[in-house]
Amino acid sequence: MAVPSDGPSVEEIEVQLEPYPLYNTTFTLFRLGPLYYGNNTQASNIFDPALLASHAKKFHSLLKGDVLRGVRVGLAAADEDEGLSRMGALIKCEWRVIGDEEDWIRDQERNADIEREDEPSFVGDIVTENPKAIHVVIQYEKIEYVALLLKDTRIDEVDEDDGFAKLPLLLTRMPIGLRDTFTDFLHSTFDTHAAQLKLSSDFIVESLERYISDLIATGPSDVDIAELVEERVKDIQIVFGFGAGVAPLLKTLDITVSRADVWRLVQRGQAILSSKNGDSADLYIPAPSKRKRANLEASQLDRLPLVASLGSYLNEHLALDLSSKHIRIVRVACGAFVLGSEGKLKLLQGIQADEVTRRAIDSFMASLSARATNQEEG
Repeated sequence: MAVPSDGPSVEEIEVQLEPYPLYNTTFTLFRLGPLYYGNNTQASNIFDPALLASHAKKFHSLLKGDVLRGVRVGLAAADEDEGLSRMGALIKCEWRVIGDEEDWIRDQERNADIEREDEPSFVGDIVTENPKAIHVVIQYEKIEYVALLLKDTRIDEVDEDDGFAKLPLLLTRMPIGLRDTFTDFLHSTFDTHAAQLKLSSDFIVESLERYISDLIATGPSDVDIAELVEERVKDIQIVFGFGAGVAPLLKTLDITVSRADVWRLVQRGQAILSSKNGDSADLYIPAPSKRKRANLEASQLDRLPLVASLGSYLNEHLALDLSSKHIRIVRVACGAFVLGSEGKLKLLQGIQADEVTRRAIDSFMASLSARATNQEEG
């Protein structure tokens, strides 16, 4: 006769773990100015749990549409033109600090057996020694929305002496009405400004090439490069957009490079650049001095081997000149991410990825933070 278990098994607890919030979600990207929290003298830094709990409670009240001085305020008081009224009742609003992926899994496992439905929903109980982001969760009866305020991973400290903190990259998954309410709350609370992060063709394609380069540079020396690229990069999809004067009836053109062809294209591009520039064959990623050009408007064909090879092929077979100012790259997708010029991002890797892939993704996210910071300074 089977003895009933007193609680969930280890396997059941693992199934219940929440996925790391950065992955497998389509986010809209924003650049975020410095956040001022200095008027709260009890907060030691922007990641102070008591500070975040206080803001979570205030934002929760705003979303509920509480009455302030006889006037009903908040999202619930506005016209709900995006189906917000069909989301059901607001269950919780939580602001918490998260670290990297390993911290997330470790804290989830530690807290899984002590979670209770009647615990306060405002205070996250995840504590990390290396904060990476503020994770905002807005849960309704029928749907959950999230936002992430990410630190610049190139910088150890986000806080400054004057009471400002730098979290330059904001990721949101919210309908427009809720998102506007959230960014307005950030503005009124932290005296900051959020603006959607638009991405140029150069940045999009450089992100793809840099990701492949980082995989190759940090990968095991005993692994075949072609096999490494095929397994980690997988198929590549590139979407080209056209100006109205070039092809009025052609909006976009999707091109897919199979995983088996990616490394061959890279090698061919290296040969093209080596012959054209007179440099060595090891031209996969531009030298730092070349990458620091502020305008990023020079043709990618002179710098990046995958694009150089693909451009040569398209010019020969389709008479498509990628150096034309009327042709732009509006989206790329590979095994690790989808990135669009309109400021959309989806990371596809998770905890199952190995250390090499994680480092390459971390480098990619650092470049996004740098892009957000540079646009803010510009």
